Amino acid sequence: MVLGIVGSDCESPPPSLFIGQGLQMNSEAYQGLLKAHLFPWIKKAYGDDITYIFQQDSAPAHKAKTTVSLLNDELGKDNFWPPNFWLPNSPDLNLLNYYMYVWSAVEKKSNNVSHNSLDSIKKAIKKAWDEMDDEKLVYAASKFRAP
Repeated sequence: MVLGIVGSDCESPPPSLFIGQGLQMNSEAYQGLLKAHLFPWIKKAYGDDITYIFQQDSAPAHKAKTTVSLLNDELGKDNFWPPNFWLPNSPDLNLLNYYMYVWSAVEKKSNNVSHNSLDSIKKAIKKAWDEMDDEKLVYAASKFRAP
């Protein structure tokens, strides 16, 4: 499993984290990732000077009451869209799926050859992530901003 985070300005490279094989992604494990990786990255990349919206899909770990509470506490209600704010499975409302660009581009590039090991696929995914076109990401993100 890969955790992908996209910043709309692309100035600070977002982390792409590989979750260990066999790890159950329950709310407790997900909240640990948020605390260890997302919150420090947001603070480093944006500080208190930029308004941002953190959005995620409706995976059970994402919409757990304890996760929503943690996100509200850490990010503030103005910087986080709760699960009831968007349609649960709409790729049109998820930046990582918008125009089928981000995940499909990573998948297409990383799967264009066979991989014999987990290390090989990790390297291919990291390479594809690093080679994403920043202009396309900024364009896609601009479609999510308020007028």
